[in-house]
Amino acid sequence: MPQIILEQSSNVQETNHRELLLEIHHILTDKLPTQIEGCKSRVLIHNEYVVGNGDANNGFVHLNISVLKGRSVELLSDIGQIVMAKLTDFYAKSLKNINLQITVQIGELPDVYLKTTT
Repeated sequence: MPQIILEQSSNVQETNHRELLLEIHHILTDKLPTQIEGCKSRVLIHNEYVVGNGDANNGFVHLNISVLKGRSVELLSDIGQIVMAKLTDFYAKSLKNINLQITVQIGELPDVYLKTTT
């Protein structure tokens, strides 16, 4: 049931996220483990943002992954490192052209999390 939210500033050049998100789904399926059908991803591109001193050449990418409780900090840290490497590769163009900050946050879903499927 991982929830994956990828946020980025609008000055980031990379825009085709489908392949990246599918790769993240497979990483989570292999490492957590989880069912791929439960992975849900979305991308939010922010037109209004401020990074650091507000320079227009500053940008950000933030990936937030929420998983069910019970995974060790070591496992989540390992997954974070793998995902960070994928993000660094995917955003290579923007890393060269703007002052880009990439961050990854992995945490647990809240105690009350409801789901229904068809």
